[in-house]
Amino acid sequence: MTPAPLLGIDLGTTNSVVSILENNTPLTIPVDGEKLLPSAVCLTDEGFIVGKTARNMALLEPERTVLSVKRKMGQNIQLKMGERSMRPEEVSSLILQKLKTAALDYLQLPHNTAVRTVITVPAYFTEEQRGATKQAAEMAGLRTERIINEPTAAALSYGMSQMNEATYAVYDFGGGTFDVSVIESNDGLVEVLATTGNNHLGGDDLDNLLANYLWEKFLAANTLSNIKPGRKEMARLNRIAEQAKIKLSDATEVNIQESFFFKLNNINYHLEYTLSRQEFENLTREKIRETIEHLQKAVEEAKLKMDQLDGILLVGGSSRIPLVSKLISENTGIEPTLVNSPDEAVSHGATVQGAIIDDLDIETILVDITPHSLGVSALDEISLREKFFNAMAEDKKENKKKKNEEPPNLKAAMIIPKNTPIPASRTKLFHNVVPYQKEYNIDIYQGEGKRFAENRCIGEIVLKVPKPNEEATVEVTFTLDLNGLLKVTATETTTKQMVNATFKSSRGIKVFKAKSNQPAILPSEVTQNTLLKRAQDLLENEKIESEDAEDLNKLISQLKKALNNSDKTEIENIEAELLDLLYYLEEN
Repeated sequence: MTPAPLLGIDLGTTNSVVSILENNTPLTIPVDGEKLLPSAVCLTDEGFIVGKTARNMALLEPERTVLSVKRKMGQNIQLKMGERSMRPEEVSSLILQKLKTAALDYLQLPHNTAVRTVITVPAYFTEEQRGATKQAAEMAGLRTERIINEPTAAALSYGMSQMNEATYAVYDFGGGTFDVSVIESNDGLVEVLATTGNNHLGGDDLDNLLANYLWEKFLAANTLSNIKPGRKEMARLNRIAEQAKIKLSDATEVNIQESFFFKLNNINYHLEYTLSRQEFENLTREKIRETIEHLQKAVEEAKLKMDQLDGILLVGGSSRIPLVSKLISENTGIEPTLVNSPDEAVSHGATVQGAIIDDLDIETILVDITPHSLGVSALDEISLREKFFNAMAEDKKENKKKKNEEPPNLKAAMIIPKNTPIPASRTKLFHNVVPYQKEYNIDIYQGEGKRFAENRCIGEIVLKVPKPNEEATVEVTFTLDLNGLLKVTATETTTKQMVNATFKSSRGIKVFKAKSNQPAILPSEVTQNTLLKRAQDLLENEKIESEDAEDLNKLISQLKKALNNSDKTEIENIEAELLDLLYYLEEN
């Protein structure tokens, strides 16, 4: 029986990529004709749209568009899209559905075909974020074979599994996250030695810095002050900043010209500014320096010196920034290597991992690690023994009164240390706090702090013992699987009373499913259904200048013609012009 197709998916902050193994070589599957699918979702009157058109719609309808949802994964929040509220997992599932559909179309398989996936996450993702990612895949109808860390996937893509006695640092600077891992390869054994990073540091942060900088320059050039940009202005500024950042990877300066950028007191203002690479580097230097500090920390945690590395591999779109290579070289003495297609390398590595799972003539053993220490809360005695749980007192009223207070001397009792190879299982013994204790509240944490409050609490389990002894011992076992997901078991050793839980961010999630009779909305259809409709409405219902009406009619005709001819390049060019004109007319 032919196994279900297996996809390698990089669910990115700014862009997502899907690939398959074809003739033993990873191949990126185009989505809407592009290798990179913008991780953007917009709710229109016709339904959800995903990708480039959704990202463009953020200029017109930022309140109905979600960008960079990856940064919200694992959080117990609702994201507003017009009148609708959705959890981050639900929004991500729409992106994954789009990738899955594109892959099935490429493979010429029905859309109801069972599909497996290896999906990547930042190495520094928490248990909740990993669980949320797996849940999003389930919502999209994908069976997750493995969750692997992005730098590890990049190393597999680079071919480290074919190297003998090689040690590399993989520097992964993406749109919303940064990770660095030190990875060793020897005769098919690929082992992660150490990893570190920041889940809130990426190209988006550089865009935000530049967007705010350009706003200040705009105000100064027009002798304006104490004005904050609205949501539409910020959406437009971030688009301008991203485009300028990309151009400055090759050019030493970029000329920014945005007509009818802002209106105040019936006066139209334009944004005109020449931005130099030096200005951009001065603005972003500290953020990029932070990535270098993480690189140095990872090498130190791997118990290596920088000169013991065989190289530093650059992955992720933001790693193309010239200052990245410059600062790495200056601080390490190593000239880094930009991998081929850095935007696609992580997805390709996930595909290689899928081939390893399916035993497809790839003789590789992958040993990954946990990026965080894991443990439980414990009460601290004078002797500093790590053996008392934060247990409920017998006095229920007193306990209820103090329920939300941090108990005195609460410390972190580590069970699985950071950088432990996975899968892993560790057990630790603890004792009761009071005689005949009937209930144990066991708080689970991840982090490196010595006090419980210095770490991230990822959940709680409660062990109840109906017939307790005066003295008791509780055995706590942490089991971390190959996906980095944690299972905790607590057993009272005398009565054998037991409780367990798996931590995967499942709080109150309502599974979202698209209606089976709802057709997929293609970008050209969205352009026709949304942009053209808005343009027609403006012509029919609004009083606009005759010159503007003429320009609008001209673009409508050109776009219809391009759509009929299926001219992708022309559609994109006219669509961009129409978006700018609609932005200006709707603001005026």
